[in-house]
Amino acid sequence: DFSKRQELLETCAHALIVGMENCFLHLQAIEDPLTGLYNRSYFLYRLKEELSYSTRHSSDFALLMIDLDEFKEVNDHLGHQIGDDVLKRIGELFRMTLRKEDVPARYGGDEFIILLLNCDEKNAIEKANKIKQMISIKALPKEKSQGIQLGCSISLISSKVISGDNDITSILKKLDNALYKAKTEGKNQVIVAVE
Repeated sequence: DFSKRQELLETCAHALIVGMENCFLHLQAIEDPLTGLYNRSYFLYRLKEELSYSTRHSSDFALLMIDLDEFKEVNDHLGHQIGDDVLKRIGELFRMTLRKEDVPARYGGDEFIILLLNCDEKNAIEKANKIKQMISIKALPKEKSQGIQLGCSISLISSKVISGDNDITSILKKLDNALYKAKTEGKNQVIVAVE
């Protein structure tokens, strides 16, 4: 009967629409709208999960905190649209170069944080240096830079240094202190948190 088929199709279409809306809401809850990376709250959720997993299974991981050098100059002299374009480009660069299991997030403003799963300190340092180089070369196209050289300072902490410290606030403080050191000791460098 035609009316029953139509009713079934309408029910299926409605269920599909509700499902798509739920997916969209889920994405909004975990994604930074400008960069397309994860947002800070989702990142902290994933970090908590990884700390628990790492404690049980002794798995290696590392955290990178990245702060753009001279980003204020980009916004002040080139405009906020160019600044937004830089942030979007960094999101694209991370998606193209990081592994599927890594968790990159916009931490706030011009700061990013990345959870590198199954990654020891040596490999994390290599990745951090690649990211630093990639940002300085590709984040701000030369034709738009007007002489501004964008770089980044990166702090890194490995699971071996964290070793049993599951206090996220304490871990992020160590990362932040190392990042501050990178910024005050010349910028555009990678500093490993050792305590």
